[in-house]
Amino acid sequence: MAGNNTILGGGGLHHVAVRTDNLHKSVDFYTQVLGMNVVTAWEPDERSFVHLDAGDGSIVELMQDDKPIEMPSERGVHWHLALRTTRIEAVMARVEEAGMEVTVPVKAVTLTNTAADPPGAMPVKVAFFIGPSGEVVELFQTEPV
Repeated sequence: MAGNNTILGGGGLHHVAVRTDNLHKSVDFYTQVLGMNVVTAWEPDERSFVHLDAGDGSIVELMQDDKPIEMPSERGVHWHLALRTTRIEAVMARVEEAGMEVTVPVKAVTLTNTAADPPGAMPVKVAFFIGPSGEVVELFQTEPV
């Protein structure tokens, strides 16, 4: 997919990296529960990496790191990983079935897009859960809502 950022030379988000202390468990979750596909795996040193296609060419990178993972404070830079979906209820049922902790069940929200002129309503559905390595994951649905 060609981007339109002239400074970056195309641009777009290539990947978001998630540290895990159990790579196999995380790969199983993201592939079997969320339907992602492994596209690349490598081991440059003592660590292992796996790239997963989220469905549109954007990548979730899982990185095995055996050092203890400390939960980030609320003041950390990374807040959550958001995945686009059109099947939020069905996906959350799979997430719950997999035993993940749901922190915000599916809810409808109307955002006000203040970047539009005039500002407009943007109805969405969102849900949040804790992934297999403690990462916060959001499901974000814009249509149909």
